[in-house]
Amino acid sequence: SVISQFNLVCGSAWKSQLANAGFFMGYLIGSGVFGGVSDSRGRKPVLFGCTAFGAACTVGVGLAPNYVVYFIMRLLTGIGAAGQALTAYILATESVGPAWRGTAGVTTQCVFIFGEFVLVLIAYVARPWRVLSFTVAVVNAAQLLLWPFLPESPRWLLVRGRVEEATAVLAKIAAGNGRAMPSEPLASAAHSGDSGTAKPLGLTAMLLSDRHMLRRFLVLAYVWMVVCMTYYGISLALSGLPGSIYVSFMIAAAAELPANLVAAWAIDRFGRHNTMAWGMLLGGAACLACAFVPAGPASSAFAALGKFGCAGAFTIASIFTSEMFPTLVRSAVLGAENEAARVGGIAAPFIVLVGGAMPFIIFGIASLVAGAAIFTLPETLGTRLPDTMQGERPLCIP
Repeated sequence: SVISQFNLVCGSAWKSQLANAGFFMGYLIGSGVFGGVSDSRGRKPVLFGCTAFGAACTVGVGLAPNYVVYFIMRLLTGIGAAGQALTAYILATESVGPAWRGTAGVTTQCVFIFGEFVLVLIAYVARPWRVLSFTVAVVNAAQLLLWPFLPESPRWLLVRGRVEEATAVLAKIAAGNGRAMPSEPLASAAHSGDSGTAKPLGLTAMLLSDRHMLRRFLVLAYVWMVVCMTYYGISLALSGLPGSIYVSFMIAAAAELPANLVAAWAIDRFGRHNTMAWGMLLGGAACLACAFVPAGPASSAFAALGKFGCAGAFTIASIFTSEMFPTLVRSAVLGAENEAARVGGIAAPFIVLVGGAMPFIIFGIASLVAGAAIFTLPETLGTRLPDTMQGERPLCIP
């Protein structure tokens, strides 16, 4: 293991959690960088560029001769992972309408859960950590084979004025669905003030020019930070619970699948912010329960329930956030909110180091506050994705 390889015991035990925090530091950097780059350069090139970068850095992790190099490679891997996750989600949701947007968003998370199961299997079979790193790098690099089959986001192309390319992508999608494209050109079908020649708008300028957007952004930043802190904190804290780490991680991962299925069913019936808020409240209550019950099956069950609530909320967070901000800054907003999330991810390993019941108490209280804060945000169920600030105005309510 990494701990035995680099002698991370006794006075150096904290370095093992620092390496976990290093990945989230990289994720924070990547979210900020690639959010803006994706808005200016396109979703597809960022996705595949980050995939190649992340795979190469994962190989570097496996080749690390000492702890310092290992930490740096973990940080760089986090940078690449941020770009992958951000653009993959946006590509999945920008090509569908309101009726299927929630399903598309949840599906991306279900695939993530499948990846967790695959990771447990690989980790169990390939127990030497270097072999595990190389295997994960190969699986990641295999995504590059999808380049010829994955088109650019037609919504991004349209907003950038590349109408012919957007039309060609949509025509290909329509043909695959056995449908015909409408005869009206895309540019004239766009709403007034929402056309493909929209003037680019920076995230900072948008937030400073509209107090509703700023308040919404800040509330979501806190929610993203807490949900990420709790989501990963529960996983890290499982190593301190009795039993096999493989079984405990598998149980927690298994709780995520029904969470996503419930979220997919609930968001189109009860709304985005209602479902997300109750997920955070459930997660917070379960964490508090986990803190006060005796260690054993009961604590593992409450930890799984806590991850169930947080997993559902985490899934909805991307959908909810993307529906409240225009295409021109959507990737930048998601990148910035992911940065806030990674602050929570960075804090999680150190909170876990406190030990005892305190980590679950912190996760529980923070999640309950986040759940209450979500109720102050507007509902986006059934709304059309805004492309510009003009398209965003109907949602700008207190």
